[in-house]
Amino acid sequence: MAIISINKLKLSTIIGTKKEERIKPQQIIFDISFNCNSEKAGKTDDLKYAVDYNALSKRIINKLSKTKFFLLEKLAQETLDIVLEDKLIKEAKVTIYKPKALANADSVSITLTRKQK
Repeated sequence: MAIISINKLKLSTIIGTKKEERIKPQQIIFDISFNCNSEKAGKTDDLKYAVDYNALSKRIINKLSKTKFFLLEKLAQETLDIVLEDKLIKEAKVTIYKPKALANADSVSITLTRKQK
């Protein structure tokens, strides 16, 4: 089993409950890791047996940059839904950071983990 990580993926989206947060997109940062069986990909050196993390990151950016969620919890659930669309992925973990969410902190974050159904 392999663990693959996408670190500090950035996108801008509408997120938050305050009036000013509903107007202008904010940069959100994602750490995504997932477990997958990489044995066949490792033996064949063929992308069709691997998780295409470039395509995955593009799907995440394309879908989530258009959202207008109020809560980080919803954004994290939607991110896991996108990641787990790839049936090669057995389990995924996402941490989402919202910079400048609090005046006296670098960011607020949420981490969710889910297994493939």
